[in-house]
Amino acid sequence: MVRARAARALGEEGRREVIPSLIHLLEDPDDGVREATAGALGALHATEATAALQAAAARPDGEWARLAAGSALLDLGSTAGVEPLLNLATEGEAKKVREGAARRLRAALPPEAEVPVDPSTGLQATAGWWAQNAASFTLASP
Repeated sequence: MVRARAARALGEEGRREVIPSLIHLLEDPDDGVREATAGALGALHATEATAALQAAAARPDGEWARLAAGSALLDLGSTAGVEPLLNLATEGEAKKVREGAARRLRAALPPEAEVPVDPSTGLQATAGWWAQNAASFTLASP
């Protein structure tokens, strides 16, 4: 809990000199620490953390941490966050995680991607849109 609060605070303070330490914390066994760290790296616009955030978003454990990592990737302007968020929106165990992932996708993708407000209605149209447009799609600058 203390490490998570510290990571969150460092991101809020804009302390870029701690980015290497934060990147290391993405491997912490505590989901809360990884979640707070991913958020901090996104807030710091730490593009040097892109690969580590991709790895954190792909972990099989810690849905909230994966949601934060995917969201941070979007914050960095990386479309690498879309796929993990699509997976969480459709397969996340927690309803709040599914809704959070869908909310982030709605904010990042254009209306024609048809991201539903309620992910339980299905994201087939969104997944299809992404399959057709992923190679050419770019996010707006962070």
